[in-house]
Amino acid sequence: MATTINSLKNNIQGCLGLAKIKRDIEVRCRDEPAYRDLYEESWVTLYGAVEDEPITFDLNFPVFRRAYTHPDPETERAIQCRMDELMIAYQSMIARTRMELSCDPDLYDQFILVLGGSSGQLMSVIDPEGSLRGLQGKV
Repeated sequence: MATTINSLKNNIQGCLGLAKIKRDIEVRCRDEPAYRDLYEESWVTLYGAVEDEPITFDLNFPVFRRAYTHPDPETERAIQCRMDELMIAYQSMIARTRMELSCDPDLYDQFILVLGGSSGQLMSVIDPEGSLRGLQGKV
């Protein structure tokens, strides 16, 4: 389970990092038309098109229920304590991500674009009520 949480955390952090870079570029392109022209020209020269391909990756979400309990009470308490720690870490990561996205509509927009086809599955965990969907940045 710890591996699943770390993998999800790495995916979210990577997508957020890329979304921040893309947000900064989009804001600068919006504010500086000469920069936008140079950026687009350079991108086409390097890659042949301005559009990015969405990142694809498998999302695995942790399951916090166990099929059995350990017969030794002390061992069972230790296992349950570790499960509780992992659940708190997971919930904290999701809450931090939600807060960061809720404070920056431009970042939210780019995060959704970076996630591509995985956005629905991940956003159902980050924003189960869908309250962030109303955010729209200027990019």
